[in-house]
Amino acid sequence: MSLRNLKKGHSETTKEVVLDPHEEIYEPHEEISDESEMTGKASPFVYLLVICVCVGGFLFGYDTGVISGAMTLLHDEFEMTNTMKELVVGGTTFGAIFGGFGAGVLSDRFGRKILVIVSSVIFIAGALILALAPNYGVLLFGRVVVGLAVGIASMIVPVYVSELSPKHIRGRLTTLNTLVITFGQVMAYVMNIAFATVPEGWRYMFGVAGIPALFQFVIMPFLPESPRRLIAIGKIDEAKSAIRKVYGDSVTDTFIDREVKMIDDDIHVCRSGSFKDFLHRDNFMPLIIACILQAAQQLSGFNAAMYYAATILQMAGFKSNEGATSVAIIVAATNMVFTAIAITVIDKVGRRKMLLFTMLGMIAGLIALGATFAAQQGFVTKQDFCDAYSGNCARCVLDYDCGWSASQNICIPQKGNLEDLFQSTTGCPAQSQDKAITGVLLTFLVIYVASYALGLGYIPWLAQAEMFPMSIRGKANGVATAVNWICNLAISTSFLSLTDAVTTAGTFWFYAGLSIVLWLMLIRLMPETAAAAGTAWVATTPVVFAEEKRTKLSIYDEPEPEVVIIESPTKLEEQVYIAQKLANETLEEGKTHVNSFVQRIQQLENDVTSNIESTIDKDEEIFPNALYIGVAALAGTIIARKRNIVLRFLTSSTLAIGTSYYLLPKTSHNVQAQLEKAEKNYPHVLAVHEKINESVFGVRKQVDDTVAQLRGAVDENANKLRQQIQENTDKVKSQVNSAVGSTSTEAKDKFDEVKKNVESMYSTRSNNPVMYSYPPEYLLHPVPVLAVYGLTTTDETSLLVDVEPTEDAKRSSRSGLVHSLTSILTAKTEYTLYEATRYLTSNQTPPFKVITVSKDYVLPQKQLAASPNLPLPHSNLSPLCHNSPLYPDGIMTPLWIKKHLYSPSVMVGFYDLWELQGEPGSAPKPKRETGPLASQVLIDPTEREHDHNLSTEINTKRKYFQDKGIKFAAVIILKQRYTDASIEERLSSIRKQCGLDTKSSFFTVAPGTTTELQDFANNLYRALHEPAIQFYSNRLKKIRKKKSKLPSPAMVPRATPDLSSTDPQPLSITGWMLRYDFKAAFFQEAKQEIDGALKSYEAAYNIISDMLAPTSSITMGHVNLQVHEKRWKEARVLADCINVKICKFYLYMNDPTAALGQLNGHLHMFQSYSPTWGMGEQTFEYWAWLSKQYRIFADIIDAAIHAGYKVPVPTAYLTSVSGTPGSPLLGNPTTGFTSTSGCNPGAILQHPGFYYHLAAMCCAERRRRFLELERSTETATTEPSPQLISEKLVDHSSLTIELLTKSYEQFKRYRNGRMTLYLAAEIAGTYYETGKFEMAIKFFERIGKTYRKEKWHMVLTSILRWSLRCAKELGSWERAIECLVELLADDLPMPDNKRIDIQKELMDILTVHPGANLEEHTTPLVIQMDQINAFTECHVQIKNQTHFVGAPIEYQVTLKTNKSSPPNTLRFSSVKIVFSDARYNVVLKDSGIETEQKILGLIDFSDALKKVVTGEDEYLDWYTADADLRVSKNQTKVLQGSLVPEDCGELKILSVSFNLITPHWKVELNYPVDKTTEDQPVTRRKWLESLSDKLVYKILDGRGYHSTVNVMQKPPSIDLKFEHAAPALLDELFKLDIIMTSSETEPVEATIHAEIKNSEGAVIEDYIAFTMDDDNEDIGSVKETTVGRIEPGQSASKSIFLHGGNVTGSRLISITVKYTIVGKDASLPVEKSESLRIPFIAPFDANFELCAQSEKLQKSIAPDLEYAERWLMVAAIRCFSAWDLDIKNVQLENNEAFSHQYTSLSLISRMDDFDNQPTTDVTELQSAVPAGTIVINWKRSGGHDKYYKSVIRLPSIKFQNQDLVVVADIPSEIYLNEPFTLSYTVYNPTEYLADYTASIELSEAFVFSGYKMLKSRVLPLSRVSYQYTCYPLLAGKVKLPRLKVMATQQQSGEKEVPVEIAGTGISIALDNDLQPRQSSTPDLTQQPVLAFVNAKRKF
Repeated sequence: MSLRNLKKGHSETTKEVVLDPHEEIYEPHEEISDESEMTGKASPFVYLLVICVCVGGFLFGYDTGVISGAMTLLHDEFEMTNTMKELVVGGTTFGAIFGGFGAGVLSDRFGRKILVIVSSVIFIAGALILALAPNYGVLLFGRVVVGLAVGIASMIVPVYVSELSPKHIRGRLTTLNTLVITFGQVMAYVMNIAFATVPEGWRYMFGVAGIPALFQFVIMPFLPESPRRLIAIGKIDEAKSAIRKVYGDSVTDTFIDREVKMIDDDIHVCRSGSFKDFLHRDNFMPLIIACILQAAQQLSGFNAAMYYAATILQMAGFKSNEGATSVAIIVAATNMVFTAIAITVIDKVGRRKMLLFTMLGMIAGLIALGATFAAQQGFVTKQDFCDAYSGNCARCVLDYDCGWSASQNICIPQKGNLEDLFQSTTGCPAQSQDKAITGVLLTFLVIYVASYALGLGYIPWLAQAEMFPMSIRGKANGVATAVNWICNLAISTSFLSLTDAVTTAGTFWFYAGLSIVLWLMLIRLMPETAAAAGTAWVATTPVVFAEEKRTKLSIYDEPEPEVVIIESPTKLEEQVYIAQKLANETLEEGKTHVNSFVQRIQQLENDVTSNIESTIDKDEEIFPNALYIGVAALAGTIIARKRNIVLRFLTSSTLAIGTSYYLLPKTSHNVQAQLEKAEKNYPHVLAVHEKINESVFGVRKQVDDTVAQLRGAVDENANKLRQQIQENTDKVKSQVNSAVGSTSTEAKDKFDEVKKNVESMYSTRSNNPVMYSYPPEYLLHPVPVLAVYGLTTTDETSLLVDVEPTEDAKRSSRSGLVHSLTSILTAKTEYTLYEATRYLTSNQTPPFKVITVSKDYVLPQKQLAASPNLPLPHSNLSPLCHNSPLYPDGIMTPLWIKKHLYSPSVMVGFYDLWELQGEPGSAPKPKRETGPLASQVLIDPTEREHDHNLSTEINTKRKYFQDKGIKFAAVIILKQRYTDASIEERLSSIRKQCGLDTKSSFFTVAPGTTTELQDFANNLYRALHEPAIQFYSNRLKKIRKKKSKLPSPAMVPRATPDLSSTDPQPLSITGWMLRYDFKAAFFQEAKQEIDGALKSYEAAYNIISDMLAPTSSITMGHVNLQVHEKRWKEARVLADCINVKICKFYLYMNDPTAALGQLNGHLHMFQSYSPTWGMGEQTFEYWAWLSKQYRIFADIIDAAIHAGYKVPVPTAYLTSVSGTPGSPLLGNPTTGFTSTSGCNPGAILQHPGFYYHLAAMCCAERRRRFLELERSTETATTEPSPQLISEKLVDHSSLTIELLTKSYEQFKRYRNGRMTLYLAAEIAGTYYETGKFEMAIKFFERIGKTYRKEKWHMVLTSILRWSLRCAKELGSWERAIECLVELLADDLPMPDNKRIDIQKELMDILTVHPGANLEEHTTPLVIQMDQINAFTECHVQIKNQTHFVGAPIEYQVTLKTNKSSPPNTLRFSSVKIVFSDARYNVVLKDSGIETEQKILGLIDFSDALKKVVTGEDEYLDWYTADADLRVSKNQTKVLQGSLVPEDCGELKILSVSFNLITPHWKVELNYPVDKTTEDQPVTRRKWLESLSDKLVYKILDGRGYHSTVNVMQKPPSIDLKFEHAAPALLDELFKLDIIMTSSETEPVEATIHAEIKNSEGAVIEDYIAFTMDDDNEDIGSVKETTVGRIEPGQSASKSIFLHGGNVTGSRLISITVKYTIVGKDASLPVEKSESLRIPFIAPFDANFELCAQSEKLQKSIAPDLEYAERWLMVAAIRCFSAWDLDIKNVQLENNEAFSHQYTSLSLISRMDDFDNQPTTDVTELQSAVPAGTIVINWKRSGGHDKYYKSVIRLPSIKFQNQDLVVVADIPSEIYLNEPFTLSYTVYNPTEYLADYTASIELSEAFVFSGYKMLKSRVLPLSRVSYQYTCYPLLAGKVKLPRLKVMATQQQSGEKEVPVEIAGTGISIALDNDLQPRQSSTPDLTQQPVLAFVNAKRKF
């Protein structure tokens, strides 16, 4: 995949990152790559997936191979002709074409899984059709059906498997698919053999295929849909579920999310491609190659051999069906075996090599097969008559209609002559050569099939997957596969016809001819695609890409120096350039005066130049640098030779200064250090430098002041401009003269010292970054140059004052527009290769380097010949020009490249459109209309004149640049965005007059936003890009034309070099060819034709390599390039730079093998040439150069990676890459390596860290060679060479550290933990060598942690020794002691005498070392022994894991020394045992005894412990004892102690410390025993005891070491029993009896602690009492009482009383009995707690019913200000207890606490006693009135005499909601036929007026008189009555006439007023909790008014 398709991930340059020693070093065990999540035990899903692959591939192979054996049987069954056979064979291929195409389209719509199931169904259907085919037509149809299934399977099964399979087996499953296809073909031949002799056996052959298809159909529903398909249709959750099923539970959600994102990104990439992408060369050529490969696979005839194998063998002589079929299996078996071999060796051999060699084997096999058939059958084609076969029996029997006559010995028809046919296996008489021919034919057939399987059978599918980018890979594969099927169809349907037409031999030779043609095409076109598959060093770990920091600047971006150490005196002239130009334009008379002081400066420059040249003659080291400066100055003079002396001088100075800027010392790590070093060695440099800078500053300030004054003068008075310019110019001249005069005098006096300083500073170039030691012009990537002019505000002097315009100015003014455009156009001046070519593959802006020039810019004029008869003079940079720096034998100069980097390919001029500027306040200019109906506003003549002048000026420029071959474009700057059509008319007129095209040559721009201006610039670039490319194409044509005129080097007579002459020889023909190739490459590179540029650079490189060769065919070792001379050095630099370009281009083209081969070839070339140059491997110059090359290559790879390049994935290479030279440091891959010895990493492209490391190795070797040379010269009497003097100034260590740091960062980025540790060690070692011990020891400590953790003891020993040295150098004795203590450990291998020295050194530091004991170390040095390799082991064992308070706890501390350490007896001063509770801490002090030491010892200090209670000892309140604390090697010492715990809880031994105490030191060897380590062996617990004066170990329960004990109270020995009569009733004192039985052996004193809790929340009324008479002050929910003394075995009883409040529910009763033994400590009582639940229920349950009683309304018209209601309350009380209760009384109590201003309540016993208890103000809001309570006094029946009181609260009564109502007053008795008065009263109890309309509803039971309809109003708090006289007609309960009232009030709309009957009201039912019961309220507006009419009365 081309890198052009990869997105750039990072910027090309970032700041350098210096390695921090404190930073965490990557370790292999710290992180796990993604692949670790995909390994492990295979899941059932994987097995199903494997079966799916096997079945799909098997069916594909079986159905394509079964036709071979079936064909011979089908011929007999259906009597088929050759054409019919071909159709049957090709039917499958024909169906496969459509099946594959349809699968590709339908899989994206319906999914992969569905299509696999569909293919299984089609397979089954096809198998059934073929097995049951009654005739040829059905047979052919069945073959097409099977073909559809084959096409679907071939397309969808590999896709489905690859998308669904886990990553770690995806490749294996794909390979398995290929192998199973071949296995299916083998099984097809096995079935052919099995059924060859069975009647109609072909039916079984076809039918068997349905069995695996049926099996696949069954298992497919258990597999999920492809995650890729699910993500594509947006079903993310299902996709995650599928991925989870694929990988199982071993992966994390993060991994699944990352997989989903990767698949989604891949889908977007694939969708981004289109078939238009194939039009690009980078995609079109791979498509052609892929199609050729697929065509070659089929046109080679293999499938014909596969499909017609049995038929071919019949042609070879196997006449019987079973014989031919049996032998045909050889074809399939060979194919399967060699396909497996191809899969195994393909990565080792390479695709291209393997393909081309195996195709030769195929071609040879085909030719041999044809020859064998020719020898057997001759060249007889198919004849119409049998007798035409003459005597050729072999050809006769091939015709199914003919046979050989046994009697006549001629060919006869079979029909009618069956008895006369010759009977044999071949059908012909036996011949002596038959067996030989058959054997040879089978042999060549096997060779042919094997060659096919090794090459064309597998490689085309593999190669086409590697040649295309992801975005078009699917489309490309589809096209190539279509070509494959089409060619397959052509071969399969033409084989038999072809054999009939041109014979069998001719057919195979025809295939051989096609194969030869295709082989020749593939030789030319086929690339090696193995790199695309990914190669890397075997030792490199799997690549895991992640975000990381850049560590160094790119090789393409050269930073400007931050500090300039010295400047040339000519720098002064550059500062006055602009002011001088202004003077030339305005005051011609000032030129003479300017020339005078310019000459003085030029004289000074000449003096400096001449002295530098003299220095160059003496010292060649600074030759290139000083030469470049001189050449630059000379080039500037030549370029401007036609100008006046000022311009000539300024040009030369500018070029010289620019070159010197480049050559000044620059280092990436410390520029300031260089300055300080130079100033220290050469103090005069600083003085001169400061003086020059002061002068320059003064001139610059004066020029700026002048420009400011000039601008003010222009604005103030234009008439005074000339005079003001003259005055200020004179001031500038005077200031310059003064500065130059003083500076030049001082500079001349001290020139000798300055010269030495320049020499010194130039010689330090070796200390610079390697990329910058080459001319930058050779290395940067050129892009088309676009020159612009006209982007200035007023004049050129504006460049002197940089005034930042405001945002408003930028948006609206011309100056803002110019400023923004200039910033946008010149924002990027340099491009990398990847940036410059990105537009080729994406819709991005083409690159341009924009330079600004003056308006009068002209191109350099070609010099004219001195006379017409003389040729034109040569270019100033040509070797033929005497003034050229290349004269006469120079090859190339960077000045030529620099010239073209500033030579425009396109010119753009910016012009202002003139507009009339009116006076302030004047009327605006009238708007001129355009068109035929425009008003007669004439065009302003001034406007016309300006437009004409502008057109003329633009046209002049256009013609000028057009004559030069440069595209010219004009941009008109508008002051604002116009809508005036007249502006468009003016612009159109200007464009037509100047002859420019609107699309590509004429543009307009107006002020706007930055985005709009950026879009304008992008459009400008796009429009001008093609002309720019054409410009470079023309230059390229000229170069090629010149090169074509050169004679061949072979035709030019070789000149014999004159060794005695020192004059340089002219440049040879080969040199000119090199120049032209290099120039052509430059122009191709500018056009972004990377392929062409690569070829040109390679041609130039080959030439210059030959020219540098000491004995080349070009130079013969003498001509032109003399070693160490100027031209030789130039050629070396040029060769190195060309090599960089070639490597960079190969990486860009994704050919890492070629890039690496180029680098190694370049290094080998230098290695072979350098001995003859005197720069062999024994010199530091060689290693300096080699380090530079490796670093450059690393920078190139790093830049490519950040542009999107992927380093090939590591692969296990067993052989080297053939033809690729290896690294000089790593050996030649062609020798020294066997197939089993791995690979040479120098022959495989690695990541940049590998090459940074090689560069660091070379740099270290450079330092070693330099030190050797320096030591040898110190003893010599001769002066050291200049090279050696220059090398002394190089900081080798800093360079090495920088390279190692870069390498470290890269290896860390690629997760190579081992290498990062190694590099960190190298960095630390380098720091040690440079004396930076602090940095070194920090690195050693970090590295030591990892090696210590991984037990790399040998390496750790070395690291500790280095750390010890660093610590001594630093005087860091604490670190030294830590290193010495660890070095005592046996794990660190060393001789015994060394370990003795280690211990002695440790004790010396602690006791007698003067430096270590200079002062007292008050703070203890604590060494954590668990974090290092300890020479002692310390373990703690507590005997029992559980203990009781007050019982002693025994523990042992075991100290075990190593077998050989400490070598001498070591005496510890003390041992500290620290517990988690400080009260038990113990310190053991050495007793000082000198008894004999034993291997195993036990010291029991339990009884000797004493508590430290006095003094200022640090161990105050510790327990202490004396003990023998000596240890020796291979000794085990056990310290045993005990303690008595006082509290319950967990007690730990935290640590044990062994102390070494001296007068100045206190060292603690601390063992944190509470931490468990993974490497501790889990052994049985042991306890050392002394039995019979012998120490033996007792085995304890459990394993390991226990340092923790759980201390608990002694378990209680008392039983509790409870007696009670549940459930309890609320409000009573419920008795609970507690019976306590003691099981203790001694009397106890006990107390009871009781607590009551409600499970649903706290209840205030709940409490506990111990007697029935407890008052409220002594009650509570928690109480405690004393039980008293309980004798052993006796019981005691205690009663408590529980009171439950007004909340029912269970209560949790917690009883705790605390007791102590009588006569013992009572501070630690024993507790026994138990709990029980007791339900509490209410003793009574009450229900209430409230009934409102309405009354007749009074007949009054006055407002009702008072109101009263009557309510009837009914209370039903039920006993809810389980026991009988005695009720003392039930009382009704009023709520005396209720008080309300307007409302009162009276309780009465009878309704008749109701008095008027009104509310006094009905307008006020009435509150609910509590009705009071019912109090019941009760007790349990038969119990004690105490009664309990229960209170039942009555419901509150609230006034009914008052609203409009109609009250019907009906007589109490109504009789039939007796009239009565019915009264309706409209009552309004509200505060609002009510308007209403009323109508009376009729009733069948009455006739009545009164208002039938009425309309009226009722006042607030008033009533209106209406009477009706009614006469009953019917008896019984009948409906009265009802008054329907519709009323309207202010606060509501119209509504119907309900009708109530006087004396009735609402009824409310309440439960015990006073909550309303569910009831429905009737709608009074809809109910009729009913009354009961009595029967007629009898009077």
